[in-house]
Amino acid sequence: MKSDNADNPTFIWDERIWALGYHDPTQIQAYQVRFGWCALNTLRSWFLRYWCRLVLHSLLQYLQHQFKKNWHNSPDATAEVEAGRDCVRRAVGAVWWEWHQGSSLFFWRWPSYAKQLVLHGHPPWFTSSPLQYKVPQRSEPNAHLCSQMREKLGAPIFKAYIAKGKVLSLTSFFSVPKGEDDVCIIYDASNSGLNAVLWAPSFQLPISETLTYLLNTSSWMSDLDLGEHFHNFPLHNELQLYCGIDIRPFHGTTQKGRGKSMWLQWVRCMMGL
Repeated sequence: MKSDNADNPTFIWDERIWALGYHDPTQIQAYQVRFGWCALNTLRSWFLRYWCRLVLHSLLQYLQHQFKKNWHNSPDATAEVEAGRDCVRRAVGAVWWEWHQGSSLFFWRWPSYAKQLVLHGHPPWFTSSPLQYKVPQRSEPNAHLCSQMREKLGAPIFKAYIAKGKVLSLTSFFSVPKGEDDVCIIYDASNSGLNAVLWAPSFQLPISETLTYLLNTSSWMSDLDLGEHFHNFPLHNELQLYCGIDIRPFHGTTQKGRGKSMWLQWVRCMMGL
């Protein structure tokens, strides 16, 4: 289990390239001594800039095709222009290995039948009216753990997965150990009763044995973790109202901020919902 802030093992990819034997080792070393980094980093930087231009170009092509030449003045295009600007901003803020500014779905590359869902999220199916749960978030007495939780909360806030907005109900969260000296925040929409009133299709894996019955001695299984992929998908506006979080115990510790409400809302899919 690696920590979230652990460095990416980029040497694995570098070694595979150098192992092809197309480069003189002395020139590789000379480049690294002269510029202070691997020559492959230069190539990655160039390809990344080229990719960002392709992202922008494909978005402009879509807007011109969808809303004609005056797309920038069309009120019908406002939502898609804003979403497209967000996508480009996040792409420009990325590095080769990571989305530093967070990521968004490139909606214009999705099939037309799914485009509205990609832009606005799936409308929730409530079995009854959600409760308005407004119990304040518990603080963390351990100073070191409190600092770790503050840092973990800062990441989705910085990447605008959690943002300001109207909050009718709160969801709770807590931390669990991860790796040797890291924590993972678990978000829970059960305490507020939100999960109980949300209808979702049943998961077609009734028991764990359903899967193991299909395996034999020649079977292979893998675990694929796509990082923040889950947070790419937007929460519908109706659902955001009930996905609030109270960050005051971790971000309102100054004397001036004490006692003040610091409620934010999830605008992207949250784990535990």
